[in-house]
Amino acid sequence: MDKSKRNWLIGGVVAVGVLVCVCGGLLLCFGSGLIFSVATQSYDVVVSVSSPSLVQSGDEVVVEVVIENPTTEPQVLDSIDIDLTYLDGFDVRSSTPSYRGMISLEPLFNQHSFSFGTTIPASGELVVQFHGIALRSGDYGGQLEVCVNTPGNCQGYSLRTVVE
Repeated sequence: MDKSKRNWLIGGVVAVGVLVCVCGGLLLCFGSGLIFSVATQSYDVVVSVSSPSLVQSGDEVVVEVVIENPTTEPQVLDSIDIDLTYLDGFDVRSSTPSYRGMISLEPLFNQHSFSFGTTIPASGELVVQFHGIALRSGDYGGQLEVCVNTPGNCQGYSLRTVVE
């Protein structure tokens, strides 16, 4: 092979290599940016959780979750997940609004997930109350997670109730 054809061939291979690197790099940058933005997307809600600190065995227990939506767009309460370390002392009988279903996330997350699919109005709030009965004496604590718009976009809050 003469020198000019060899130089042309080497130049072509280098040009293709640079093109592949640049396009691959752009794809990697934009692709990872897209994945990052989806994985870290947050929704602007303000949540407050209240539960009784002390109850008697057999008493009704109400856990209240207030979800404020300060945005101009409606959002959706996907689910509320509660640790079993808290639920071990209580029998959840109902919620207001009613949850659509409950699934156990054991053993991976050690939680029960109560699904809602309920709209949180723009510039409004949604109040969720869990109604249950205190079952047995003990100190029950754990996390309650409020998941908005997607099952993976959750904010956690601590719960603790002592049952005498």
